[in-house]
Amino acid sequence: PPIYQPEMIAEAVLWAAEHHPREMVIGGSALKAIVGQKFVPGLIDTFLAKTGYSSQQTDEPVDPSRPDNLCDPVPGDRGARGSFDSRARAWTPQLAARISPVATASTVSAVGLAAMAGLAASFARKG
Repeated sequence: PPIYQPEMIAEAVLWAAEHHPREMVIGGSALKAIVGQKFVPGLIDTFLAKTGYSSQQTDEPVDPSRPDNLCDPVPGDRGARGSFDSRARAWTPQLAARISPVATASTVSAVGLAAMAGLAASFARKG
């Protein structure tokens, strides 16, 4: 976790191909890993060594008659979505900020101004 919709990742790849950023952080977990690696190198490696494999597994048993793609592609269109579709996210603030920095800055500014106005009104009532 978190799980992202394939369209969101495709949008990020397309944007990166068109704009050539030096690097691009898409999800919150990637951002946390990068920041953590700067301050406590090796901690993320140890954590993922203990939890990374199991976090990608389910408790659902595998159907023994299901086709596999070890040697050949599975016939038919398998689609881009799977059993985690209902838990997948279609948006992340890191990607929105990268793709639309002006809109993001405007939104953050509007929220900040609204918060300051609310605080000012609260202090005025008490004052």
